[in-house]
Amino acid sequence: MYFNKLFKRYIGMCLLIGVCIGFGTCEQRDEEAIQTLIREQVEKNLAVFEAKQLARCHKEAMEEALIVADSIVIARALAAKDTSNFKRPIKPQKPTVNLPVGDGPIVPLFQKNK
Repeated sequence: MYFNKLFKRYIGMCLLIGVCIGFGTCEQRDEEAIQTLIREQVEKNLAVFEAKQLARCHKEAMEEALIVADSIVIARALAAKDTSNFKRPIKPQKPTVNLPVGDGPIVPLFQKNK
């Protein structure tokens, strides 16, 4: 139990000393390195933004081109549709039916067996 408290105090003191040393070194900041990092991050963000914008513009352009292309195809199809020379198909001739010549009695084809 005593060692546990001593261990916690020791770790707490070490952390406190580390933080104090860390803050002491923060006074010597390299502004040029910070500006370089900021520029690099801004360039990276701009590249991502430009890629997204380019993809969105490409998609919109393709949708508009598809609409224009469909309109042109429909207009050409309607212009090529000429109904003035519409000819009705020729009506087929009636087939000739050969009637039986015999005068015999009419009998059923199938007879029922009882």
